[in-house]
Amino acid sequence: MKCLWNGNVEHVEQHWLTVEDVEHVLANPTRHSVSRSSGFPCVFGYTPEGLFIIVVYERIDS
Repeated sequence: MKCLWNGNVEHVEQHWLTVEDVEHVLANPTRHSVSRSSGFPCVFGYTPEGLFIIVVYERIDS
């Protein structure tokens, strides 16, 4: 499965995160769920520095 996050780097940086943090959690989630606000799938996980975050993404068919 491929994931597509909207690439909103500005939003990511507003939370003091990096693109690498987001991509790391997408590749190494500890839990899968659905966003209550958007209805899109999301994952929870730890950044390489150990910060626990949620990443909301959209599934795409390849």
